[in-house]
Amino acid sequence: MTGAEILNLSLPAKYVFRSGVSRIDDPDAIVRLAEKSDSEAAALLLSSTEILEPEFQDWPVELAASLAKNPSLDMPRWREVKGISGWDLSRGFGKVFGIPPCAFRARARTRQAWRAIRTTDTALATIAAQCGFADQAHMTRSVKNLTGRCPGAWRLAANRFKTQ
Repeated sequence: MTGAEILNLSLPAKYVFRSGVSRIDDPDAIVRLAEKSDSEAAALLLSSTEILEPEFQDWPVELAASLAKNPSLDMPRWREVKGISGWDLSRGFGKVFGIPPCAFRARARTRQAWRAIRTTDTALATIAAQCGFADQAHMTRSVKNLTGRCPGAWRLAANRFKTQ
């Protein structure tokens, strides 16, 4: 194989596609269907795509991805499974990302809360508890430090767009 052929399909808004590495058993079927109908080809693409778990080249990147996906990850258990000492974990992660894993986790937790604040109607205290903050005030300080705005302002802005 000397190259790749690219097929661009418009995905209707009703379809949700998770980004990442994936595999499709019969890409030719999607191409044949795209000649008739983009929306049917998009539907087949999304229904037949198998999302693959990424393969990481090194453990700091794997830990960062794990923390971004689940900020409540049990890090002592994770490093025990990987056979990494606490010192090596902190030092190695810091060399790659410039911050210790606990600071990365705090930012991931804050981003998770910020996303929930903007996209759900869940009470702020509930979001704080679900994201692992000590209380709503703790979450408020973290969100304001990260974004410059408090959760109430984000919630108000999000609701303003919904009503327009």
